[in-house]
Amino acid sequence: MHVTFDDAFRNIESTVDDLLAREVPVTIFVCSGYADDGGAPLTIPELATEDPAELAQLATMTWDELRALRDRGARIGSHTVSHPHLPALSTTEIERELRESKARIEDELGVRCGDFAYPFGESDTRVRALVREAGYDRAFSLRADPGDPYDLPRVDLYRWHSPTRGLMKALVKYRLAPALRRSSAR
Repeated sequence: MHVTFDDAFRNIESTVDDLLAREVPVTIFVCSGYADDGGAPLTIPELATEDPAELAQLATMTWDELRALRDRGARIGSHTVSHPHLPALSTTEIERELRESKARIEDELGVRCGDFAYPFGESDTRVRALVREAGYDRAFSLRADPGDPYDLPRVDLYRWHSPTRGLMKALVKYRLAPALRRSSAR
């Protein structure tokens, strides 16, 4: 098992510490622009209707907080600079999002950044090729092809999911879906 967190929200810190104490590998995917802005809350259109008070509680981590988690054993990966819908951007814009975020993480944290998570879990052939060209080792998606290191599968869980719902989503994706694919291939 490997647990990943997108957006580097501050409220995950105790959960990350609990997972690390149990020797569960953890990767936190950070949008470097928000860390550069002192851990500002995400300002993406999908959150525009959220309660401002609740959004304030969803501040992202600062570089110092990310360094501290790195020092405790968490890996830090890239989630772009600004959390855009990558397939909708021009090639030049995607390259900037990928390269600038990777460079900022490596400069700030002093470690190589080889992991990437697609914002909104969205990718296509062009985006995956650009991630590879930007120097990442692997990338995580929501609608993935498990045979492609730039399209690795993961389960999306959100703050409104109960632990039971999260467990069911993981079981379906990683246990039931592969078994169903194998049985239908016979």
